[in-house]
Amino acid sequence: MDAMTESNRAGGQPCPICRRAVVEKYAPFCSRRCADIDLHRWLGGVYAIPVTEDADGVKIGSQELPLPVVCRESHPGLARFAGKKIIVGLRPEHLPAATDGSTGPPLVGNVDLVEALGAELMLYFTIDARRIRAEGD
Repeated sequence: MDAMTESNRAGGQPCPICRRAVVEKYAPFCSRRCADIDLHRWLGGVYAIPVTEDADGVKIGSQELPLPVVCRESHPGLARFAGKKIIVGLRPEHLPAATDGSTGPPLVGNVDLVEALGAELMLYFTIDARRIRAEGD
């Protein structure tokens, strides 16, 4: 099977690192190298999002996410960052999929890629916040 056929089977999206055709073995990437580059970027904070914190939550682009009371109470030092620009990282487990009866705050974005990982789905999405990049990347 050629790389283009594999790319079509992976949803037709190109590799998010180099834009080449996706190879199924490394999906959603084209190679181990691109997968490692993406991992390095995640670990280095390249995908971090600058936000503004207020007393009760953070503003990410045009959206506002409340900070849970337990978070504010267990980290009282966060109050000194109210009204200031900060950088926040969101882990996948903190963004559960919306379901009927869901009570968590919504984060609205455009889905760029859906990656099937066995019983789980990994969504790659963009929101209307400025993405920052680490120096040297």
